[in-house]
Amino acid sequence: MKKYDQTPLRDRTVDGRRERFCKKHQGWWPLEKFVKAKNGRGGYLGFCRACRSDQRRATWKPEVPRAPRKCRPRAKPLRVGIFNCRECKVDKPIADFHINRGVSRGHCSYCRECDNALRRKRAA
Repeated sequence: MKKYDQTPLRDRTVDGRRERFCKKHQGWWPLEKFVKAKNGRGGYLGFCRACRSDQRRATWKPEVPRAPRKCRPRAKPLRVGIFNCRECKVDKPIADFHINRGVSRGHCSYCRECDNALRRKRAA
């Protein structure tokens, strides 16, 4: 059993001032010296601000620089002005596809008919 588990009380009031027991210092401190936490017992953390600060300093690690992400090559149409629909697998002119600036090729992967059918199916 750890030392701080021997103290059954965590909060007390002395001369009208609320105090809380700090697990690390093994002493009573005013409630103002504790960090508020919604999920903590009584709405505060079990460690005082000084202990929490020391703990965060001890565990802090500098950010490691990462290698740049490799981007995949942009999809290019096989034939200019003609795309293949992913749903019906038919080659259609580019005018039969909705414009979508969020993708690399600038148009949806589904033709207008298949796209509309899929949207109706999802909405139902």
